[in-house]
Amino acid sequence: MSQHDAPHAGGPLWSLAAVVRPRLRVLSSTKRHLAGGGRGAARSAALGPGAALLVITGFLTGTVVGVTLDQLTSDANRAVQVAAAQAAQLRAERLDAAATERLSGQATAYFARRRTEALDAAQTVVTEAALVRDAAGPVVGPDALGPLDEAVTALAALVGTAPTAPIVLETATANVAAQIPLPEPTLAPVAPTTPGADVLALVAASKGQPDAADEPTMQASPVGRSVGRGPAAAGPDPAAASRATPVVDALSVTTSASIVQTAAGVPPAAMSGRPPLDGIFARAVALSPTVPAADLAAAAAEGLDVTVSNQILGLVDQVRALSVQVRASADAVVAEQVALVEAKAAAQEAARLAATRAARTMRTRIAATDAAPNGEIPTVLLCGVSFSAKVLLRCDAASMLEQMDAAYRQSSGRHLVISSSYRTTNEQDVLRATKGELAAVAGTSNHGRAQAIDLAGAGNLGTFDTPIYLWLVENAGTFGWHHPSYMEPGGAGPLEPWHWEFDTT
Repeated sequence: MSQHDAPHAGGPLWSLAAVVRPRLRVLSSTKRHLAGGGRGAARSAALGPGAALLVITGFLTGTVVGVTLDQLTSDANRAVQVAAAQAAQLRAERLDAAATERLSGQATAYFARRRTEALDAAQTVVTEAALVRDAAGPVVGPDALGPLDEAVTALAALVGTAPTAPIVLETATANVAAQIPLPEPTLAPVAPTTPGADVLALVAASKGQPDAADEPTMQASPVGRSVGRGPAAAGPDPAAASRATPVVDALSVTTSASIVQTAAGVPPAAMSGRPPLDGIFARAVALSPTVPAADLAAAAAEGLDVTVSNQILGLVDQVRALSVQVRASADAVVAEQVALVEAKAAAQEAARLAATRAARTMRTRIAATDAAPNGEIPTVLLCGVSFSAKVLLRCDAASMLEQMDAAYRQSSGRHLVISSSYRTTNEQDVLRATKGELAAVAGTSNHGRAQAIDLAGAGNLGTFDTPIYLWLVENAGTFGWHHPSYMEPGGAGPLEPWHWEFDTT
């Protein structure tokens, strides 16, 4: 057998091919001879019946071998295709698992950020609402603050039911890790006790044999690993131990804050404040490689319910809007009060200016009145009163008479009745001609100076007991009016109880 005909060491298929290949060559040669015409036919005839049988057998054998080779090749191709499909499916499953882990981590991180955003916004808006309430409360009153107080109360109640993102993630990590079964600790077999071991040890020592105590022994490890000094100290699967150790570490942490600190590799004393939100999920997952992100996301889903976070943010917007409304109401009330104060101040200033102008005008008119001759005062310089259309007096006298009439009316319910006030020179001459010495000479009467009045009902000549006279005696001086002393009882006369003067001696 040549080297081309030797069976291949690769397997049965190549061995079968090595056996069949020579026969196929003989069969092919026989076919060529048969196809060669007369010369081939003569040779075939010369071969005889045995040769013919050999040719037929070789032909059939070649056919069977060809069919077997084709079938084996087809089966091999199908096996390769199946293996490739299985590898592709496994790769797709790994990719799907990785995508699920990644999406679970992203979802949990989003929920955590949303919760932290909601709680921070709630704290800020409640502080702002308290400031608004303190500032606006005295201005707008409790009715305007009612809706804001109710919204703040509802927000505080909802926040009280929503734990912070770090607490939820820490708790979820510990809970998931606690559900992962730990590998059973592998205990080393205990060597049997040999009776009389001490004696045997002494005998062995006397013969120079190794002490039985020096033989390798195995001890049980409290953490599931076998420790020894020889080959027999084989422990559990190192991969299983590496997977279990982080879980044990996670479960040994006593507080939720320590879990995040341990995951971050930072000593608890070095941690202060809340860890950055973007790193919370990564540190929580890093706490234990055996905690899948999908399981952690499922465990944290309830505590980080985004619906609750959205409800908190909705109440935050409501409280903020009500705070703005209360502040606007308070600003409007303050603006109104300021406007009233300013209007009052403006009115007071206008009144002051008007009074100043009136006083200036009055002083000017009084000065002009005093400068005019008795009984010849221009009437445009004089002033009247509201309760009697015929009264004309010096302006200051008229003003005080107006006030005295208001006091008398409040006391008696009636106005003073003025029968005479300013008299011109002609009017004084007529009165002198009518009453004689009871009327002063024109140019000498205070009626001509517009500073005297006669009141009806004050009494007759020499009578000083009427109610009007008695009230005037008690109150007229308050308003600058007085009864001349020479007309008082016992005076030089004439004794006229009706005659009263203003700012005279």
